[in-house]
Amino acid sequence: MTKREMTISGTLKTKEMLDFIQHYLRLFDLDNQIVVANTTRVTLLLHGAPELIDMLEMACWLGSANSRITSVLVTPG
Repeated sequence: MTKREMTISGTLKTKEMLDFIQHYLRLFDLDNQIVVANTTRVTLLLHGAPELIDMLEMACWLGSANSRITSVLVTPG
């Protein structure tokens, strides 16, 4: 298992983006802690299989339908 910090930045509809992320967190069975959640940034602490964290990163680039993602940064947690 791996620990990572993920920061998603852009123009975000906070509730919709969090719902989007939570869907994929459940799908990929990743443990998480939300550190920051606002209209420009969501930061999560993640724990799980590195391949599934990579898949979450790819999904987050899509973002929720009403959010515009400008960056997704994943760093060791």
